[in-house]
Amino acid sequence: MFKAVQGSPVAVGGIGGSGTRVVAGLVSKMGVFIGSNLNASNDNLSFPNLLEVIDPSNQSDTKKRVLARTALENFKLESIRQCAGNPACKRGWGWKVPGTFIWLETLQHQFPDMLYIHVIRHGLDMALSSNKNQLRNWGTFFSINTSSSSETQAALEYWIKANQFAIKYGKNTLKARFLLLNFDQLCAFPEQEIGRLSGFLGIRPSEAQQRELLEAVQPPKTLGRYRSIDFKHLFAPDKISAVRDLGFDI
Repeated sequence: MFKAVQGSPVAVGGIGGSGTRVVAGLVSKMGVFIGSNLNASNDNLSFPNLLEVIDPSNQSDTKKRVLARTALENFKLESIRQCAGNPACKRGWGWKVPGTFIWLETLQHQFPDMLYIHVIRHGLDMALSSNKNQLRNWGTFFSINTSSSSETQAALEYWIKANQFAIKYGKNTLKARFLLLNFDQLCAFPEQEIGRLSGFLGIRPSEAQQRELLEAVQPPKTLGRYRSIDFKHLFAPDKISAVRDLGFDI
């Protein structure tokens, strides 16, 4: 059950372009304050730049973790202050930053009761996306050599490894505080998936809120774009199988 303002935050993350903007919007409509300094994608621009503080491959570095804790504590205090003065903040505070999953170990230490929502979208669609920021920033963290394959193929490999990483940590460590939300399923069965999301947050939307939530889910035109290409020749069979294993029909 989700806790109030003084409790732990709700975080939304995933690979850029996975539908995190839509999910963050739903969380916000349910009364979770996700920040006042947001961009068009609902990213909380006040969230600390942890990349400047701590290397994701060495989150056990004590000195860097102290710096990260200080930055996150300041962010928490400011978020709670803003939340307390915002009438729209009815269910506590949180943030949406796609790369949140990279820092789950650090964040879990800082916010032991944090709820994390990981959004995942069809890997073949994601490989064709122009949003390659995470691949360029953290591809080496997942041992991806972009010089040995096309960027599209590297993007699929990143999608597989990054989601496997997030899901493993979520299920093994966060457990009941982790929700894996399939964006394709959200678009196909919005009422069902919104129900899962609201249940995870311990929220019961009113009928008016439910209608507003359903209206906020609009499938993008790029959904299923992989079907327009010869993807079986572009991607290796084992990579296609990995997409299936992560819950997607092909």
